[in-house]
Amino acid sequence: DRDLEFYRKYFPHQYVWTYPTSLDNMIRQWHSIGQAWDLMEAREKEDKIRWWEEKRGIRKAQMISRFSSPVYERVGFFRSDVLYRTSINISDGNAVVPLWNNNDQYLTDRMFYGLRHYASRWQGNTRFNFVPTYVKTHFGQKHKLHSERFLYFLMRGIPLTFDGNICFVRVRSGGRVKKQDCKMQIMTEKLFENW
Repeated sequence: DRDLEFYRKYFPHQYVWTYPTSLDNMIRQWHSIGQAWDLMEAREKEDKIRWWEEKRGIRKAQMISRFSSPVYERVGFFRSDVLYRTSINISDGNAVVPLWNNNDQYLTDRMFYGLRHYASRWQGNTRFNFVPTYVKTHFGQKHKLHSERFLYFLMRGIPLTFDGNICFVRVRSGGRVKKQDCKMQIMTEKLFENW
């Protein structure tokens, strides 16, 4: 359960968003990403316990207190409202985002894949936890909770790779496809310099 009124206080009215729908949808997206992360971690725990029970004869109660390393070393987050036109191998790169729709102080929220410790920054629970800190910064006060600007600030310091070979198109409600999306590889030299 999220307090939507808390997040709506930071609605980015200066951008082309619809109040409160755009922000509410962003919160839903973050919640979905966080739930996927939680399910992944729960599955890791189950898999590790099962492996130890079968291979080592250690009972579940003993195992719960012993394991510490993750099962998944690489993680990918792929939105379901896009149609991927190119294949994606999540072994290619440590922290990868598409070249599509990035700009100075703006980072696309459409997809990410890479090493688990970088993915942990991207995932939804981290986003929720970071909001109180972010909104106190000059950047957060200026841009409010605009999704791509928030993500840009959150991911600072992560050695991102901007992959221009990833092509996907947005799928709108009713199935309408934004066919021009693969041509929208917006990137400025300033973003590369900042990263």
